[in-house]
Amino acid sequence: MHRSIQGCFEDHHRFQLCSLLRIISILESEIGIISDRLHQLIEKHEALLDRLTVVPGVGPRNAQMIISEVGYRLDSFADAALFANWAGLCPGNNESAGKRRSGKTAVQKHPFKTILVEVAWATVKTKGSYFKDKYYRLKSRRGAKKAIVAIAHRLAKVMFHMIKYG
Repeated sequence: MHRSIQGCFEDHHRFQLCSLLRIISILESEIGIISDRLHQLIEKHEALLDRLTVVPGVGPRNAQMIISEVGYRLDSFADAALFANWAGLCPGNNESAGKRRSGKTAVQKHPFKTILVEVAWATVKTKGSYFKDKYYRLKSRRGAKKAIVAIAHRLAKVMFHMIKYG
């Protein structure tokens, strides 16, 4: 009982903790440097970032990540459906002879897809949003994960129009 209260924190443990604290301070300073550089690069597109943060679930950091992944013009995409397909958020449509087979989305580890799924989870938690209502209607029929990908698909379309047309 007495040894468990006293513990066994020795000089070697103190040395290891000091080393870890130095590493943490170095990494925090690097994060600050990178954040400052990011703010310098993104100053020109502040209006676009403000527009994106209006979407429920999208914060300033998510808006920056979205712009860094897709750009700020989207000239290479003709419409929102192609944009969502590029992100890997469109369901497949495999039907032949009247039989429907698997309609899985494209298996892509696209960073933009990951960001949109995270934003979709935050969006469905927002009170009074259209996406929350749509999520619960889809969830009852398809399940939570398929419904969240459907919400991410809708968010991709919304963001396409916000970025391309304002």
